[in-house]
Amino acid sequence: DEELLSEEEFEEIVNESKFLDHTSYMVEKIRKDENSLSHKLLAIWQYFLEDVQTVEATDFINFEKLGAGLEKIQKDVVKVINRTFPSYLNEGKPNVIYSSIEDIHLNAISLYSHDDKPVPGMDEILICSEKSTTEEVELICQRSFDDQTGRIYTIIHADKLNHETSIAV
Repeated sequence: DEELLSEEEFEEIVNESKFLDHTSYMVEKIRKDENSLSHKLLAIWQYFLEDVQTVEATDFINFEKLGAGLEKIQKDVVKVINRTFPSYLNEGKPNVIYSSIEDIHLNAISLYSHDDKPVPGMDEILICSEKSTTEEVELICQRSFDDQTGRIYTIIHADKLNHETSIAV
């Protein structure tokens, strides 16, 4: 068997690492039972794969727990705003507003001035340029289609998108 690390390197890594109880036990058990380093590493990996499905240890996390944690964070971060939608627009549908270059930013911000809600966040407005990516435009569109928070999403200067981006979206 070809060894990836020497026995001394393996011992140094194990001794210097801040393994938590579960991992320390696993490594100590393997250290006593296996001879070659490659066998030790393989045994550690096998032990981890078997154990990760059944034991909830403090030094690793499975995808189910990670997903639940990310979902909780998302729910805590996303706040419902429930902006008042201007009566001259069609709620629930894309609306196009034509404006002069001089008034475009004023007109865009006026969409948000119908109530005492906070100013629009960075996730609610996309100011396009030739360098705007398809992903940026798709993300704001997806946010607007899936919105459950009462936000108003605005794309400014859509005419400045390059040809490839405008066709892709």
